[in-house]
Amino acid sequence: MKTNLPIQKNQLCKSISLTLSLLFNCALPIIVSAQVESDSTEVEPYFSGDTVAIYTSGLDSIYVTYAEAIPDSIMETLWVINDPYKQMIVELTHQHLPVNQGVYGINLSDFFGENKANYDNNINYSAIPDPWQAVADLAPKTLRIFSGAAAKFMHPTRPAYDPVNMVTYGGYGYDWTEMISYFDMTDDLIDAPTYLSGEYNLPAIKIQLDGGCDALPGDCNWLIDGVIPRMLEFYGKSIAQPTFDPTDTDFDELEEQPMYINQFIDLVDFIETENPGHEVEVIYCVNIESMSATEMLEVIEYLLDNEINLVGVELGNEIYNQFSNLAMGFTDFDHYWKYINGDDYTDTDEQEALEFALADDVENDHDFINTIRSHSSIQIFSIKIGLPAMNTPNCGRSYDFPLFAPEETEYDTANAMMFSTPILTDPDPEYEDLDCDCFYPDWNADMVDHYDDKLVNPTRYLFDAIIFHPYYNTSNSSNSCDENSNWRDIMLQLHPDFDPYHLSDSPITSDYQYDDGAWDYVYDTYSLPLTDERLEKTYFELAGIHYPDAGDDLVPGNFKEFTRDRIDISFEEHAAQMLFTDDDEGPDSKEVWLTEYNLNDDVKLPSGSYATSNAKQFSNFTGSASNTFAHAAMLQNWFLWNVKVNYNNFYTSNFLTRATLQNSLGGSNTMLSTNSDTTDQVLLNEITDCESITEYPYFVRRATYFAVQLWRPIIDNDLDYLKTTTTMASLNNNLAPSVFVDDNPLDPKIYIYYTNVTNKKQWFGIDPGSIVEIFEDPLLYEAILFPPTVSSKIFVADQLYSTAGKNPLFAINDAYNLCEDAVLAENRFELTTTENYFPMVNCPTAFAAGAPNGLCVEMPPVSMGYIVIPIHFNELRTRELNSEFSIFPNPADNYFFVKQVEESDTPKTSEIKIYNLFGSLIKYVISEESYTYIDISDLSAGVYTIEVTTEGRPAQTETLIKIQ
Repeated sequence: MKTNLPIQKNQLCKSISLTLSLLFNCALPIIVSAQVESDSTEVEPYFSGDTVAIYTSGLDSIYVTYAEAIPDSIMETLWVINDPYKQMIVELTHQHLPVNQGVYGINLSDFFGENKANYDNNINYSAIPDPWQAVADLAPKTLRIFSGAAAKFMHPTRPAYDPVNMVTYGGYGYDWTEMISYFDMTDDLIDAPTYLSGEYNLPAIKIQLDGGCDALPGDCNWLIDGVIPRMLEFYGKSIAQPTFDPTDTDFDELEEQPMYINQFIDLVDFIETENPGHEVEVIYCVNIESMSATEMLEVIEYLLDNEINLVGVELGNEIYNQFSNLAMGFTDFDHYWKYINGDDYTDTDEQEALEFALADDVENDHDFINTIRSHSSIQIFSIKIGLPAMNTPNCGRSYDFPLFAPEETEYDTANAMMFSTPILTDPDPEYEDLDCDCFYPDWNADMVDHYDDKLVNPTRYLFDAIIFHPYYNTSNSSNSCDENSNWRDIMLQLHPDFDPYHLSDSPITSDYQYDDGAWDYVYDTYSLPLTDERLEKTYFELAGIHYPDAGDDLVPGNFKEFTRDRIDISFEEHAAQMLFTDDDEGPDSKEVWLTEYNLNDDVKLPSGSYATSNAKQFSNFTGSASNTFAHAAMLQNWFLWNVKVNYNNFYTSNFLTRATLQNSLGGSNTMLSTNSDTTDQVLLNEITDCESITEYPYFVRRATYFAVQLWRPIIDNDLDYLKTTTTMASLNNNLAPSVFVDDNPLDPKIYIYYTNVTNKKQWFGIDPGSIVEIFEDPLLYEAILFPPTVSSKIFVADQLYSTAGKNPLFAINDAYNLCEDAVLAENRFELTTTENYFPMVNCPTAFAAGAPNGLCVEMPPVSMGYIVIPIHFNELRTRELNSEFSIFPNPADNYFFVKQVEESDTPKTSEIKIYNLFGSLIKYVISEESYTYIDISDLSAGVYTIEVTTEGRPAQTETLIKIQ
C-alpha cells in the first residue's frame, strides 16, 4: 500500500485517518490517491489500482472514483456493468441553509441609452418580449444602476445644458463640456483649445470631437492616445440624449422631464407588478468624478421617494484603472480614500491638478461617505457603502490569480480528471527580472487598514463591503510579463494561422473564414449528437470534456475546472488578503459584492507587433465562445458557486451578499440580450424575408439569458440550499449537481440543478438519505421520492456550440455570409426558450437495494436546468423504530465489525451484504454472531453501503467509508 496526499488547501485535512465529519468540513479540493496492490504484473505507475478523490462544493462532498484498465481489477468489472460516463449517485442530507438571494442579480448598464431599451424603442417588438419584459421575466433580486464605466459623468437627476448646441439634455445627464478638464489632465498638461481668457474654446473642441479626433492634423493632441476613444464615447452619448425645453411648464418637475432615472423607476415598478410579492433591491454606482456629494444625496433621496429599495451604493467603478489614475490622481488607495472622505491630497501639486479637473460644485463637496453616514434619516444612514477592490494580481503565467488556469502543468496521467494545476502565491523566479506591475498588495492592503474606521456618534463603520469584478478573460497579462492564455488558445486553435507561442511578428492580413460548408449539427442512429469535426476538439476542450480513449488530459483554461476549482482558488487568495476567511469573523468584517461578473471574450495578445497586427483578426474566434450552450452552462455553475460558497468553511459565513451579472443588454457577445441582424429577424418571423427592412434596435435574448431564467425558482420559492454527497466516476465529464429544498411542510420538494455538457444522457440516482429529519421524526417516518410526479425545466441544445442566433461563430464561416444562405442553414437560430421535460425515472435493481426509497432520473445530452422531485413520508411500523445493528470503526481501513444492538442468549442469523456506490453487490456474509468481523482488505478505498437483514426483518443499511 502506498498513499499520496497532494493537498492544496486546509492543513487541517492532511491526515489520512480523517473522520467522515472532518472530510465534509475541509476547505477542499483534496486529492486522496490510494494505490492498492493488484495481482496484475508489470503495471505502470498510477495504474496499479483504484483511486478515490474527494472534493467539496459549498457544503457538498463529491467522491470521484477511478477505474484503471486492469482486466482483473474488481473496479474494472464495475465500470463494465455501470456506464462510468453517465452515472452519479446523489445522497441527500437534512442539513439545509437559507440562500443569500442578493446573489441573483443583473446589471442595467446604459440600459436606456440611445438605441437601447428606452420607452421609444420598445414599440419595435412583436415576435419576442421587449427588453423590459425580458428583465421582468428574470425577476432579479438585485439590480445595479447606473453601472459600470458608463456611470462616469452621469447626472441622473440633473439635465445638462449644452452652450454650443444650445439645447438641454435629459437622459443620463451627460454634459460633454464638463468632461473636458478631466480628460485634458490625463497628460499632465492643460493644453486643450482655449480662449485668451483661459476658458475652454468649446466650439473648437466640438469640431475636433465631431471629426473623430482625426479630421485635421493635431486634432485632440491634448488627449493621450489611450483615452481618446473614451472621450469620443462620452461625447457621443451626451449629444444622443433626449432634449427638452426647460422653460416649458410641462417639464416643471423632475418626474416630467425625459431623464432616464424616471424610466428606471418605472421599470422596477413593472418588474414588481409582473411578479407579485417580489421586491427588487438596488445598488447605485455613483459618479464620484463629476458629481458632488450633495448631488449624490439628491439621487438617493429621489430613488427613495419613489419607493426604490436602495440597499447599497458603490462609490465609483474600477477607480484604480488608468483613467482614474491620470484624471483623478487615484495612484493608490490612499488618494482615493482621501477623496471620498472630502480630504485634500498631501501633495500640493497633486491637489491643484485635481481641483483643476473637478467641476466647481465638486471641488469642496466630495465627502461621499460622511454625507451618507451622518444623515439624520435612518433610511439613508443605513444604506450600505461598497468600495472597489482590485482583482488578484495578473503578473505573469505561473503566478497570476484572477480566475486563471496556468499554461504549464504537470499532469497526473492516471487521475487526469482531477488534476489541480500548481498555485503559487509568490513571483516565479523565472520572471522576477520582468516589470510585473501587480498593484494588488498595496491597493487592497491599504483598504484593509481602514476596515475599522468608523463614526463615533452614532457608531457606524465607514464602509460595509468590498467589491470585485471577476471576469474570466481570454488571457491575463501585465506589461512585459508573459501572459497566461486562460481559454484564449483553446478558441484560437480554430484559426489556422494562429501562432500559440507568438514566435512570429508577421501580421495576418485577412479575416479567415471556413469555406467547406455550414457547421454540422448531426445525430447518430441512437439520437445522440455528433459534433462537427472542425469544432469538436475546441468546444470539448473549452467545456472540459475528457478523452479517455485518446489519453488526452484536460486543457488548462477549460470552463469545468474554472467553475470547480479556479474561482475558489482565486477567492481564497482574495480572502487571505482581504480578511474574509473563517478566521476573520468580527465586527469590522466586510461583505463581498461581485457587481460585475461574466466571461470576457475580448482577445488579448502579448504586447508588441503581433498583438497590434492580429488582435482584430482573432476577435471573432474568441467571441465564438460567447452565448453558446457552453457559455450558458459555465454561467449556471458560476452562479451555483456564488450561492454555495457562503457555506464553504474556509470563508466567513455568508460573506458574499450581492452578485450582479454583466450585463442585461448591449453590444458585447457575452450579454444576455444583444441586437439582432436580418437573419435573426427572418428566423424569428419578425420580418418576412432578407429583403425586408429590419427593426432597429431589436434586442434578442441569447443563450445566457435562458440560463439565468432557470435560476428563478430558487428565489420565487425561497428555497434552501441542501447539503449532499455525490459519487461519480472519473470518466464522467460533468460537475456534480447542486440541490435545493422547498421545506414547505404541505408540499415539500427538492430541486436538483445540473449541467450536462456531454453528448450522452446523464443519469442521477437520488437517495433520500436523512432528508426526512427536516420534516418528520426519523424514528416514526421515512422519506419516499415519488417517481410519477417528477418534472423538470431544461435548456437543451444539439451541440455545445449551439447558439440563440447571431454569434461570431457564424462570422468565421462563409456559409453564413449571405442572409439567404444563413436562414436555410441548420441550427442558425436553435435556442429560443427553456422547456418542460419529464425524465425517465426507472432505477437499476442494484440501486434499489442500496436506496430503496430513492429514484433515478435520466436527463438528455447537452442540457442544463433543474429537476423537481416531490417528497412523501411513510409512517414506520413499530418493529422498524430502532436500528437492529451498528458498524464500527467507520471510517475503516482493512476490517470492520457488525454488532447486533439487541443482545440475547441466542444471536439471530444475519445476512450481511456490501454494495459499492453504483449498487453492485461485491461481498456477502452470513453470520450468527453478536459481533461479526468483516475483512475488507481486498476492497479499494471508497464509499460502500452495508445492508443487514436479520431473520426476515426488513433490510437496514448504513454507509461505510474505506480510507485505505
